[in-house]
Amino acid sequence: MTRHRIATGPADEIENLDVALDHLLRSQQPAPDEHRRLRLRLGFHELLVNIRQHAYGERPGDIDVEFDVRPGQVTIGVTDRGQPFSGTVDAVLPAAPAIGGYGLPIIRAVFDQVHYERIGDSNHWTLTANGTENR
Repeated sequence: MTRHRIATGPADEIENLDVALDHLLRSQQPAPDEHRRLRLRLGFHELLVNIRQHAYGERPGDIDVEFDVRPGQVTIGVTDRGQPFSGTVDAVLPAAPAIGGYGLPIIRAVFDQVHYERIGDSNHWTLTANGTENR
C-alpha cells in the first residue's frame, strides 16, 4: 500500500498523485492497457477535484490518499476533513446540459465500487476497480 498526503490550494499536488497512480498501475501484473489506466486516472482525478472544490471550497486543507494496487484490483482510499458530502454516490448524469454534476457519474462509470462515509470530522472515500480490462 502506498500513502500520500497533499495540501489543497493553488499549489496542490493533484498532478503528482495522478502520476503516482499511473506508475503503480504500470507496475501491476498484468498491467492495465493505456485506455484503462487513463480511465482510472480520470475517475481518481474527478474525486480529488470534487473534494478540493466542494469539501474545502476556498480554504486550504489536506487530502490523504492510499493506493492499494494488486493483481486484478485497484483500491484507492481518500480522506479529507472538509465539509461533509451531502449527495449520493448513486448520482446520475444531469438530464440537461449543465456546468457541474458530472463528477460522481464519471467516477461511478470508471470504478466498480464507490463508497463514502463520514466518520467523525472526516470524509472517507473508497474507490475499487476490479480487473485490468477496459469497461
